[in-house]
Amino acid sequence: MHRLALKTGIFLFTVFSIGDILFGDRAELWEHGTFMILTLITYLLYIMRETIEEQEEDMFKRAGFADL
Repeated sequence: MHRLALKTGIFLFTVFSIGDILFGDRAELWEHGTFMILTLITYLLYIMRETIEEQEEDMFKRAGFADL
């Protein structure tokens, strides 16, 4: 469900950006581009969450906080 929502958001911002380019609305293109980049970063973090959690666990174990 999360992947579908993020992919739908990326698709929606892409469609809005194409419309902004066609109609020449630079301010909206800047806004939609920014939100699309943030959505892509969120999607990337969502995909990599397991790897990030494993790295955090290893870091805490090496620092001596394994019992927390």
